[in-house]
Amino acid sequence: MKFTIDRSKWICGEHLPTGVPFGLGSHGQGKTELLNQQGMMCCLGHVSLQLGMPESSLLGAARPEDVHADARLDLLVEQRLRGRCLPRRCATSLAEEAIEINDRPDTFSNRESSLISCFANHGHELEFTGNYLS
Repeated sequence: MKFTIDRSKWICGEHLPTGVPFGLGSHGQGKTELLNQQGMMCCLGHVSLQLGMPESSLLGAARPEDVHADARLDLLVEQRLRGRCLPRRCATSLAEEAIEINDRPDTFSNRESSLISCFANHGHELEFTGNYLS
């Protein structure tokens, strides 16, 4: 599948608990969530919307497994057994890798390249459009 991230709505890098960006390559306001109160989305928020999830399901969710169970998110969430415990919803390896890349301090160009490679390694295409907010 092909996914698109709109730079003007992308929240990435490190943010203080108050939601203020700090550090190398931080962008966006508010908490890093699939969709936050300011209308910003992490990379997986963009992907989740394009998989057909409604914004109301994504609002305030920190990770894909925080969203109610829905087959549209199978690319990002899977069931895993933990010892003798019942299966639990966990992020897929694609989602875990994307979260780490999205949230780490890095330059915008390095972060974009790393995410493009991450999605390609899992058989998907990722592109970036628009401009970063100043």
